[in-house]
Amino acid sequence: MTNLPNIPIGILPGDNRVEFFAHDFDVLCFHNGKTWSYNEFPDYICLAVIAHMAENPHLVKEVQENTLMDFGGDFSKRYTYYIFGGLNLTPDIDLDGTMNGCDFFNCDEDVPMILSINNSNPLTKRQIDIMRNVTLPNKHIADRLHISILTVETHMQNIRVHTGLFDKSEMTAVAVKEGMI
Repeated sequence: MTNLPNIPIGILPGDNRVEFFAHDFDVLCFHNGKTWSYNEFPDYICLAVIAHMAENPHLVKEVQENTLMDFGGDFSKRYTYYIFGGLNLTPDIDLDGTMNGCDFFNCDEDVPMILSINNSNPLTKRQIDIMRNVTLPNKHIADRLHISILTVETHMQNIRVHTGLFDKSEMTAVAVKEGMI
């Protein structure tokens, strides 16, 4: 199924891809034309999340150590909320069952945010701030974030190392694709 502009993944009947999103401190998903609440997720969706946790212990550790909400001890829900809670136009679970790179989810907590591109290392909240402003000249990013230009350049270099992105144009393309800008 092709992406239609501004139509979320899974919202149309027959679209068997999955897009998780956080709403009112809950986790939901669009799948096959229906909005599913967390407690209604089909078993294969829950199993895909559990498999993703098993394959990404660094993300599990990040969620364990740096997030506050615990959802009554349901770690799978907590993980899904923080790792896949951003609503964008990239499916979180594709037709073949593949879990795609993690979403950016801008919650109100002052914790590192996670965006994994091509299974790279997680980006910090500040690196995501840089990505959200990547279309601006470095001087303007520095002014907006109240940091030095050298700090902006260091963050950009770290983003390139973590993601394999080559330059600001590739960063911009990813930021747009992930709904960050």
